[in-house]
Amino acid sequence: MRIRILLTLSLLFSYYLAAVYAQQTPTNYPGQDELQNWLEEKYLDTVPGIAVGIVKDGEVYFEGYAGMANLEHQVPVADSTCFNIASVAKQFTALCVLQLILDKKLNLDDDLRKFLPDFYAENPNPIEIRHLLAHTSGVRDLYELLSLEGRPWWARVGYDMGDALELLGAQKTLNDTPGTNYRYSNSGYLLLTQVVEQVSGQTFPEYSAALFNRLGMPDTRFQTNYMTVMPNKALPYNDWGDGIWKQYPMVVELYGDGFLYTTLRDQLRFEQLLQVQAGSFGGLLVESQKPIPGSVINSYGFGLELNTWEGMSVVEHEGATGAYGAHTLRIPELDLSVVVMKSNGNYWARALARDLARMFMPGSGEAQKSEAGSNAMAAQGEGASSVRIKESLLSELPARYLLEDGLTFIEITRKDGELYREIEGRDSVRLLPLSKKPVKAKGRGGAALQELAFVYETVPDLKMVFLWEEDRVIGFELRQEGLGPRPAQRLEAPRKNKPIAVRPGTYYNEELEISFQLAYSDNSMILTYEGNTLPLQQKADGLWAGGEYLLRADCDGFEGCSRLLLDTGRMRNIVFSR
Repeated sequence: MRIRILLTLSLLFSYYLAAVYAQQTPTNYPGQDELQNWLEEKYLDTVPGIAVGIVKDGEVYFEGYAGMANLEHQVPVADSTCFNIASVAKQFTALCVLQLILDKKLNLDDDLRKFLPDFYAENPNPIEIRHLLAHTSGVRDLYELLSLEGRPWWARVGYDMGDALELLGAQKTLNDTPGTNYRYSNSGYLLLTQVVEQVSGQTFPEYSAALFNRLGMPDTRFQTNYMTVMPNKALPYNDWGDGIWKQYPMVVELYGDGFLYTTLRDQLRFEQLLQVQAGSFGGLLVESQKPIPGSVINSYGFGLELNTWEGMSVVEHEGATGAYGAHTLRIPELDLSVVVMKSNGNYWARALARDLARMFMPGSGEAQKSEAGSNAMAAQGEGASSVRIKESLLSELPARYLLEDGLTFIEITRKDGELYREIEGRDSVRLLPLSKKPVKAKGRGGAALQELAFVYETVPDLKMVFLWEEDRVIGFELRQEGLGPRPAQRLEAPRKNKPIAVRPGTYYNEELEISFQLAYSDNSMILTYEGNTLPLQQKADGLWAGGEYLLRADCDGFEGCSRLLLDTGRMRNIVFSR
């Protein structure tokens, strides 16, 4: 009897192993023809092109090309075609920095001013190398500064690193205190190229080229002159919706933050190294995939986003410069990497990369999403809707909040004892509590906080987490799988007795040498900039918004404020004085 039971168990175990093995074998993955058909269905041979590659378990599983590298001469995309991978290049700039750190020539704690002493000299706080890497330096984004000057980067023929450094060197103030807030800034990576040059004694293009050669990536180089003839370069195109393809030329000479040209084969070689030979480079590749030690955030590392997607940890980055676009997605748990590079402005590389990655996940990606949604809805119905929060807590939450983009105002209101999210022009959304009382948490820098989570009734995986600091609600964070937290600050309502007033007149910023005019008309504030007028609405005490701009009074202002702080896009606290 005992032998029969053992035989039965042995057979069952064998069946189990066979089933597991069947699930893990490549035969369950999409075949080469299926992937090529998928690619060709999305991309016609007559449109600007794309290169797509997949590395699985250390081997190149798929390498596909479609479309044209050059429409004028009808040159198809091939394995020799070079694409500009835009901000996906940041991981390689970070690799150069990390190599110097591992060589004991540079420290994450080093202040930028150790190498560039004339930059931000009036700022008393250290601007550390880790801050530049993680976008927490407070340094303003170059491209947004150029736009604020009235001429975007794509209209500045021959604009080079010297021009960029001159503009950044003229900036005296920062968005934030370094090391406190994440705010994506290309400028940090432009400055890191100069640090590499100071420490290595080589130009950044020379130093990075030597690294690419070591990695076996001979066709990967930063472009230093926009007029240089580059063999096999894919030209960027967009049709801007009218169906007529036009070139979107790259006429600047910047690098480090992007403007890296590479082939799919070089990128797949790099992904293979990460999967099977990462230890062969003295820890360089292993460390490059981790969070930055000592950083206040763990969602952005060495030029890479560190996210959670479909229940798994992913390492990824997206890039977009004009019509060029790229996305690299790594799922270490699956030993899977997906690389997408394109020169067609009508497609989103990130979405294409994730569509491909879903094909390699256990079960269907759509089924997973459906199942996750069902589970969330079940949790919502069984748990969230039955949670009851004390009146004293609920009464603290209704207010106006400003999302980190500086443009989205969110009203939290109460109706029949329940909370609702209100945004102008959108439907109301009921917020369902996930717990009865706040729980202890830690904010950036280790600050003691309390948080209370709600879930959107219409988006089950989207949470709004309110934050308390010293018994006062200071804001909330929007949290959703696959995305970093999006903070919002609580705004104070305008004071009825003595509201902050702003003096009319011309306001000037010496860092950019630009000005705007403020005037009042029918009790409304009007901003005029470069001949364009923009009405501003008061959103909170000392705060006005209109279009892409947000103005804050930098004073008590009872007698009339003459100093204003401008926020727009990724930039904050730009000083304008009357």
